[in-house]
Amino acid sequence: MRTNNAQSIVEMLSTYSWALLVVSIFIAIVIMLSGSPGGTPESPTVCTIQPLFPCLDSTFGAASHNLIPFYLTFINNLRTPIYFQGANSFNLTTTDIGTVATESTLGTCMPDFAPPGTQVVCNANVVGPIEPAYGTNVNLLFTFTYEICSKNAQSSCAPGLYVTSGYATLSWSTANTADLP
Repeated sequence: MRTNNAQSIVEMLSTYSWALLVVSIFIAIVIMLSGSPGGTPESPTVCTIQPLFPCLDSTFGAASHNLIPFYLTFINNLRTPIYFQGANSFNLTTTDIGTVATESTLGTCMPDFAPPGTQVVCNANVVGPIEPAYGTNVNLLFTFTYEICSKNAQSSCAPGLYVTSGYATLSWSTANTADLP
């Protein structure tokens, strides 16, 4: 009688092992495609700029040679052109990224002359080897300075500088550290 039970168990395992294999492969694919390390869900990226500058994206580039590039993309929704003066028109404030401290990093916004409706990309390179742990939320503050222009020419820009601030919150993950142009 024992040989009969053992034989039926072996027959059942050999018959249904393919189903167990298919289910295991499906579970492994779902876990790999979930996109978050350790199975924890990622927080969505939040980016806010006021006034009238809708934020399209904010992300970190791949860290390379102690440089961690940050990119901010928004649209000039003012009814007038704006002009970003020089290489220090963008200021990014980070905490415990690059170095163990709160630090400001200067950057640029391109194009430097942006008529209404223009997409603007600001960039600042955080210097240092320290990156946040994967899956943690990163909170960033930034400001950019610009002049308001009356016509579609840089010569029409008023000499006074305007300062606009904003913040970005993103989850530090491999998705945020992809190679960007």
